[in-house]
Amino acid sequence: MKGPGRGWFPGRPGYVYAVLCMPRRRQLYNSSTRAFSITMIVIGIALVVRTVVAGGGAFATGLVLGILFMLAGAARLYLQLRG
Repeated sequence: MKGPGRGWFPGRPGYVYAVLCMPRRRQLYNSSTRAFSITMIVIGIALVVRTVVAGGGAFATGLVLGILFMLAGAARLYLQLRG
């Protein structure tokens, strides 16, 4: 096969870098995505708790933003773990 889609093979320049370093970068990306997703969920929970404790109503800004943060974090986590 000709062109840029030839793939990686042992004689190609950069093969060692691709084999050794790319999985680490992918693992770092996956780990950081999980960490940020969990952080977003925790921030959302904190916003909801703080708003409820302060006596916020059903459509208080903190409540809405907290729910949106939790949904965004959960969606990110779901999509990342799904594949």
